[in-house]
Amino acid sequence: MKNKKIYYQGSEGSYSESVLLEMFPDSELISCKTFQDVSINASNDGFGLLPIENSLVGTVIEAYESLIEYELEIFLEVKKKINHALIGLAGTQKQNLKKIISHPQALQQCSKYLNKLDIELQPVFDTAGGVLSLLNNKSEEIGAIAGEHFNNDERFTIIEKNISNHEENYTRFFLTGKTPPPIKEDENLRSAILVAQDEPGSLLKALTVF
Repeated sequence: MKNKKIYYQGSEGSYSESVLLEMFPDSELISCKTFQDVSINASNDGFGLLPIENSLVGTVIEAYESLIEYELEIFLEVKKKINHALIGLAGTQKQNLKKIISHPQALQQCSKYLNKLDIELQPVFDTAGGVLSLLNNKSEEIGAIAGEHFNNDERFTIIEKNISNHEENYTRFFLTGKTPPPIKEDENLRSAILVAQDEPGSLLKALTVF
């Protein structure tokens, strides 16, 4: 997908960006603030990467809703191992932390670890953005939860690794858009979204066609 635009939600350093860097290093990767922004751009120009489901906390409702609203096609499914870490500015010590920030999904996925700390939690719009905001705060009393790939950035320190509730923490991503990308299609894999009426028996009625 050389020179193709791919939109993703979050800041540089997010899990979404890491997935795209691994799979499409020659593409133009463009960050967006919301899932809706990703879908809007993907419906007009290029493609979008949406996190759809996490093995610990379930469906990412906002991503599904934007996928349906803009009638995007699903071209590829990717499963990414999520390795959450507690991160601070270089030199930050765990005992000095008074607040931890991250995306609500990440906070939920690390709830057992965080409950033991008995510390203030603040949700932010994405994991990587939370880490980068530490540079503006310039405080060693604030930590963030994000991917372990930040250990390659000397501005930060990994305070503790593997803090997810469960070791088997995976997120499924969909590559979406309007026009099929120049990639090989997996003929044995299909993804579909079923929309049923909000009334008793509607799901059963829809499934009878199978």
